[in-house]
Amino acid sequence: MKNFEFQLDQRLAQDSEWLLNSKSSQWRVMNDSRYYWLLQIPLAHNCRELYQLPAQQLAEVQQESLIVSEILMQQTAADKLNVAALGNIVPQLHIHHIARNQGDPAWPAPVWGHSAAQPFAADALQQRLAQLRQWLTPAIAVESGG
Repeated sequence: MKNFEFQLDQRLAQDSEWLLNSKSSQWRVMNDSRYYWLLQIPLAHNCRELYQLPAQQLAEVQQESLIVSEILMQQTAADKLNVAALGNIVPQLHIHHIARNQGDPAWPAPVWGHSAAQPFAADALQQRLAQLRQWLTPAIAVESGG
């Protein structure tokens, strides 16, 4: 249990939906129906960069990222997985995991700035969340009820 109140950046909250909590991170789904796009937000106070995490948490964050990356590649049959911690607009440390395919709207360019997000319909979002929880919960979740 962390000894601080985790606070999610408002922009991350408005652009994504809670998926599950792992030992070291909160996982969220970006509200763009065109991509399997997950956010990993380490449960750390005022952290902007990976090097600022305590060594044990950094190892956990990296291990979870690798596990989720492999699951996304296997389950989506993606051509490529983009994993990045940019933070140029939202300073809170967060890591994007985006399964990409040669036919997706932004291919081969980055998804950022390509076009406006296409939000999920409510039922489609719930289906995507359920699907991702089914894939990821056995591997990383400590809390999957929202």
